[in-house]
Amino acid sequence: MSRTGMRLKMPLSAPVCRAGGGSRPGRNGVSGFAMKIVFIQLDPIIRAGIVSLSACVKKAGHQADLLIVSEEKNLIEKLKSMSPDLVGFPLVSGMHEQTMAIAEKIKSETHALTIFGGPHATFYPEEIIRHEAADIVCLGEGEEALVELLDSMSRGKNYLDTRNMWFKNGGKIVRNALRPFNEDLDALPLQDRSIYYKYELLRRQPSKDFVFTRGCPYRCSFCFNSHFRELYGGQGKFVRRPGVGRVIDEIVAVRDNYGLESVMIMDDLFIADAEWLGRFVREYKKRVNLPFQCEVRADLVTENIIGELKEAGCTAVAVGVESGVERIRNEVLKKNLGDEKIISACKAITKAGILLKTYNMVAIPGETLADAFKTVEFNIRLNTDYAWCSVLRIYPGTPLAHEAVRMGLLDENFSLKDFGNSYLLSGTPLKLKNKREILNLQRFFPLAVKFPALFPLIKRLIKLPPNRVFDIIFQATYAFLTISTTKIGLKNFFTLGLKTKNALKT
Repeated sequence: MSRTGMRLKMPLSAPVCRAGGGSRPGRNGVSGFAMKIVFIQLDPIIRAGIVSLSACVKKAGHQADLLIVSEEKNLIEKLKSMSPDLVGFPLVSGMHEQTMAIAEKIKSETHALTIFGGPHATFYPEEIIRHEAADIVCLGEGEEALVELLDSMSRGKNYLDTRNMWFKNGGKIVRNALRPFNEDLDALPLQDRSIYYKYELLRRQPSKDFVFTRGCPYRCSFCFNSHFRELYGGQGKFVRRPGVGRVIDEIVAVRDNYGLESVMIMDDLFIADAEWLGRFVREYKKRVNLPFQCEVRADLVTENIIGELKEAGCTAVAVGVESGVERIRNEVLKKNLGDEKIISACKAITKAGILLKTYNMVAIPGETLADAFKTVEFNIRLNTDYAWCSVLRIYPGTPLAHEAVRMGLLDENFSLKDFGNSYLLSGTPLKLKNKREILNLQRFFPLAVKFPALFPLIKRLIKLPPNRVFDIIFQATYAFLTISTTKIGLKNFFTLGLKTKNALKT
C-alpha cells in the first residue's frame, strides 16, 4: 500500500493484485482476489446505472461503494481510507467538466486506477480517454463488462480485450467493440441502493424514483437514444423491459428497507405495453398500494389506461409536449405526435381527476418568439397543472445538432459548455431572433400557464434585460409547484437543490 493509503496503479498490460492479500471465491466458485470499486459522483441524485452496476459487482463476489462529493467533508481522505482497486466516475453531459476536474485531483493525489462510464463517456469516448485523469472508459451498458474486468483483474489475467472497454496502454489506446445488449433484464440482481441510502439526505426522501425500461423505439432528434441505437449497430434487442414481478420486487425492496410514501415512475414507455401494464397495476395495488406518479407518451394514452392508473393509485401523469407548434414538434424535434393526440390524452388525464404535468422546451432551432408564445397558450388550453419548461440543450452528435449547424444557428465546433451548467437557468448559443425574450419567457413559463391572466404582463416584462429577479421568480414558481405536487417537502427540496447547485460549482 502506498503512503497515500491507496493501492498504486499497475500498468494495464500487467495483472493487478490486491495489496494485502486475502482471497475469497469469485464468481462461480473460481478463486481470486475480491476487487473493490468506489464510484464518485458530484450530486445527491440516485443513478439507475450505478445501482445496477453495484448489484452486479457484489453478486460476482467483489465490493462496491459510492462517495457523493456534495456529502463528503474530506473526499480524498475518505477515498484513501476505502482502499479501492478501481475508482469509477459516472459522466453526465453538462456536469462532465466538473467531474473530470474532481477525477484529475483524485488522480494526482492517489494515483488511483480510474474508469469512466455513463452517457457522456459513451458518446464522447475519444474526449474522455485522452484526458490525463482517465485510464479506462466503459461504453454503453456496463454490467457484464465491469464484472468481467474485475474478474480478470482479480485472477491476474490480461483484460485489455474486455468488450465495451477502452484502455490506455503504454502510450496507445486499445478500443474494444461493444457486446450485444443484455436482453434478459430479469436475470440482473435487484438494484443495490444501499450505497446511496447510507446518506440520510437520500434515504429520508418520502418519494423515490424508479426506471424500468431500457431503450426507446422513437427517434426524437434531440434525444440520445437514436445515437445509442446506432452505436450498437443492431446487436441485440434495443427496447427491453423486465417482468412485472421483478419491477414490483424492486419497489417492495425499497419500501421495506428504506421507507417509501410515494413512487415516481420515470419511464417514458411505462404504458407502452397494455398487457404488461394491466398485470402491473393489479400487482402494484396488491403488493405496494402507494400513491404513484408516472410519465406517458400522449399517443399511447386511452381512457381505459388512465382508468387503470387511477384505480392503482396514480396521482399525477407527465406528458411530453415539447412545443405547442405541431410543425416544430414533428419536423424539427421529430416527435411524430400531433396536437389532437396530446389534447385527447390530457383531457383523459384531467377528466379522471389526475394532476397533469407537461414537459416543454424553448430556444428550439427555427423557433420564433410567436412560436414560444404558442407553447404557453397550448399548455393553458390543456389545463396543465404544472408546466415544466427548459431551455433546449443540444448535444453534439445528435441529429438536431447536425441540423442546427446546417441551418447556420450553431457553430460547427460548439460544445455543451456554451449552454451553461444549470439545468434550471440555462442559456443557449443558438443564433435566434428575439433570443433574450425567449430565454426570459422560460423563466416565466410555469407562472404564465398556472395564472393565464398574467400572460399579457409577462409578454411585456420579457422585453427587459435578463436579471436576477426573473431567475428568482422562476425558482420560486418551480419550488411552489414541485412541493405542492410531490411529497418532497420544503426542507428536502431546498437541501437537495442547494447541494446540487454547489456540486455544479465544484
